[in-house]
Amino acid sequence: MESIEATQNRAAESADHIPDHPEAIARYAEQRRSCPVARVERHGGYWQLTRYTDVHNAARDYGTYRSGQPFPEFPGFALSIPIASNPPDHTVYRKLLNPYFTAARVEALRPQIESFVNEHVTNLIEGGRGEAAAELARPLPQRVLAALMNMPDETWRTFVDKLHQLESVAHDPEAAAALVATLWTDDVIALVESRRAHPMDPEHDLMSGVLAARDESGEPFPPEIPIAIGVQLFAAGGDTTTQAITAALHEIAMNPKDQIRLRATPALIPDAVEEYLRFHPPLHQLARTLGSDVELHGQTMSEGELVALNWASANRDSEKFPEPDRCLIDRSPNRHLTFGNGPHQCIGAPFARLEIQATLSQLLQRTAWIEPDGEPVRTHGEPLHSGFSRLPLRFPDRAPR
Repeated sequence: MESIEATQNRAAESADHIPDHPEAIARYAEQRRSCPVARVERHGGYWQLTRYTDVHNAARDYGTYRSGQPFPEFPGFALSIPIASNPPDHTVYRKLLNPYFTAARVEALRPQIESFVNEHVTNLIEGGRGEAAAELARPLPQRVLAALMNMPDETWRTFVDKLHQLESVAHDPEAAAALVATLWTDDVIALVESRRAHPMDPEHDLMSGVLAARDESGEPFPPEIPIAIGVQLFAAGGDTTTQAITAALHEIAMNPKDQIRLRATPALIPDAVEEYLRFHPPLHQLARTLGSDVELHGQTMSEGELVALNWASANRDSEKFPEPDRCLIDRSPNRHLTFGNGPHQCIGAPFARLEIQATLSQLLQRTAWIEPDGEPVRTHGEPLHSGFSRLPLRFPDRAPR
């Protein structure tokens, strides 16, 4: 058996790989078995938790595992509010935002979202082939974000352009961090100024609600708070869903038996979406900063050190998921950690689920078959690894015999 030191070194190397790549899967399995608390020396150095129970518990223990710098890949970078905040402040922000992400709010926007899906599916499948990332997976979440924020629909084109800018520097964590911190700022400032001048009904408009909110002393939030909230929503609201859609479509195109089964039994689509999310988490880890010393599995982690909660590895833990390296579209239960856990669990998860389910449902209903049409191109750059920046698909008028 390798020494702990050797295993840690190999664990560090695994961060160089796409988390659903076979080599990365094998290395994460090795970590879970022999070195579940690994030291990674990249990006200034951090600890990495890989077992399901450890990641699950750490995500809930906000007193010990404190938010502040969410991405180990971006040293010194803190992404806005509420992801970089902690209770009690985080509780205030989530209480303010939660009403805009309820099941009722999702259902109210469902017809509009499904019409977006219909439009982009039509563009994708006409002519019998198309590039799914550019024609569907990238624009759809941006249109949903614009609708959620009551912004003009054409705003999505600007958002997609910004994602292209981000992709161009994805190989450089320092440049990517700097760009994420500034890319949406002008849009958010313009939105805040517009809502200050012409407020909408705060019950139905998120930014108007933020601006109308008051802190415990009855005062409006400082002017930087609405901007920080807006920047996070813009930065986090689209690209992860794009990655998840492309990963799901790639799975369907590459697995004929599953595709046949989903076409015959559409009621399986929600379960399949959960399995695709488990199998290909678009955001493979997030970090916390230790609020006190922690001893776990024989390792001592010190107060102030960074700890990555590795969702991708936790989602493949055989102690939690039987046959974890098989994509089983009827897996149940499926308590994956792709959306996180605890107080920082992804607030936009209901919208992401609807977008992915609606996309798969319409594509399967409106085509006879879906198959690859050339080599896809993996998303390059941290911390998004599991989707595709280019996904060419073909739609024959009948299934293969």
